Amino acid sequence: MKSNYMVSSSTELVSNPKIFVTHLATAEGQHLYVARQTTNANTAREEFTLDVKTKSGAVTLPGLALDGRDSKIFVTEYPFGGSLMSYSTVATWLTLDGQDHIVLFASNQTTKTVIPTTSRTKPTISGPGSSITATLSDNAVTISGKPPSSGLVRVSIGKTSVWLADKKWLAPRIWQPRTTGTTGNGIYDLSPRTGSVLVFGPYLVRNATLTGSTLALVGDLVSNSATELEVLASSSVKTITWNGKSVKFSKAPSGTLKSTLNTPDLKPKLPDLKSLEWKCTDSLPEVELGFDDSQWTLANKTTTARPARFQPLGGKVVLYADEYGYHQGNTIYRGRFSSQATGVKLIVQGGSYFGYSAFLNGVFLGSGQSSNDILETNYTFPTGVVGNDNIVTVVLDNTGIDEENWEGKSKAPRGIRGYELLGSGDFDSWKLTGNTDGEETQDIVRGPLNQGGLYVERIGAIFPNYTLSNIWNSSASCTPFKGTNQAGIVAYKTKFLLNITETTDLTISFKFTRTQASNYRSMLYINGWQFGRQVGDAVGIWNFEPSRRERRAPNCLVTG
Repeated sequence: MKSNYMVSSSTELVSNPKIFVTHLATAEGQHLYVARQTTNANTAREEFTLDVKTKSGAVTLPGLALDGRDSKIFVTEYPFGGSLMSYSTVATWLTLDGQDHIVLFASNQTTKTVIPTTSRTKPTISGPGSSITATLSDNAVTISGKPPSSGLVRVSIGKTSVWLADKKWLAPRIWQPRTTGTTGNGIYDLSPRTGSVLVFGPYLVRNATLTGSTLALVGDLVSNSATELEVLASSSVKTITWNGKSVKFSKAPSGTLKSTLNTPDLKPKLPDLKSLEWKCTDSLPEVELGFDDSQWTLANKTTTARPARFQPLGGKVVLYADEYGYHQGNTIYRGRFSSQATGVKLIVQGGSYFGYSAFLNGVFLGSGQSSNDILETNYTFPTGVVGNDNIVTVVLDNTGIDEENWEGKSKAPRGIRGYELLGSGDFDSWKLTGNTDGEETQDIVRGPLNQGGLYVERIGAIFPNYTLSNIWNSSASCTPFKGTNQAGIVAYKTKFLLNITETTDLTISFKFTRTQASNYRSMLYINGWQFGRQVGDAVGIWNFEPSRRERRAPNCLVTG
């Protein structure tokens, strides 16, 4: 249809007040009626009649129905090729060998369609058994009845063919791939007027190419199934191929070309992760007093331009990660002091469901996680741990910046909001680190959100080509299925092989199951790409779609 304008949008054109119709029209006298239920709360099926305009006058379409949360489009005076349809529901159309073909659908109900014609020949009906009838009267053919639950019914009227099908059967299996390119003149291209074919049956038809008398179809089929292929194409088509292989077909009484495409069981045999050889390494060595943090960022900012409600809540320097260029992933802080303090007060803000852990000189102080975005906790130092030189280490797993700006929440900080030594003294200095290169990421392929600030991420051990293999330990206990009984972060690494054909389209899922006794947080890397994060007590299911190389080559998995 050409450019249209809205005539009305109300319940006035229908017999059922639960149905709402928007009426669009063109200056050429074509009409389009979009029907839907007045509320999506109603899931019941509603029957109605619809008053439409045609060139012959007003017509009432009887016996219509609309399921809950569904919609339909009714057209009148709809041109297709050299033919015209007075009124009906329409899916698509095309012209082949001078014959106009239009595909109509109905949703388990009686349908009525009127096609103006100058032909005096009685219309013919072909296809599976149904109640479809076609009557010629007053220069028009009236088609009525209920389409079969499966298959296509063809009504031939001179140089016009009307195809009818049940909506639920038709919707998942109709494709109209083009066989020629667009005109390239910059004008909106009416797809049905560009060379194409109609294909019914496959899960997906990606493209169609017509070369001489050969129609080459490319697409996808469901594994371990027999797919009924039905093609409506030009009479010049003598050969059909599917994904490069010749297809034997027969011509149905309705004129379509039919065949059956058999697909073997392509379900791969996935490796048993428990039986693989695993290696592990400590991914939080920063808690040790002697860890070298000389290349870390010195926290030296004493002010922030954030709104008053997001100013620091204690401490001499600002410890917001974003202020130092770390905007994603885990951040790690190391605070030095030399006093004989007895404890530390930490106010940590990391977003909803964030988590953090705190250590003193390698000794675990405690962890915190909450559905709130901020936690305030006082930690008492264990007896005998405080020495002349001390380091408090805090590792923070934040959940990102708030995307909504309600009450300015997008400006809320992520990091240590406030801190204070208890008993005596103050911190001498603070340093922090986060995702590799901060805002100046060098990984332009995976992007700045791929890596965080954990040790194995920063040194590149998540990548398959990481060469310093001496950081990885091999032992019977080095497996994520046994885990660790100590506070900290352990990274686990293994390799697995997939034997999947290149033509198989599938997604593999990794599921991390939470248990009541093990409330952990974790991440998953495949070949250096981060595929997901396990947050708190949620259950993580992450999809991995292997590339062509990954289907045959060893794959590197790192989690922790």
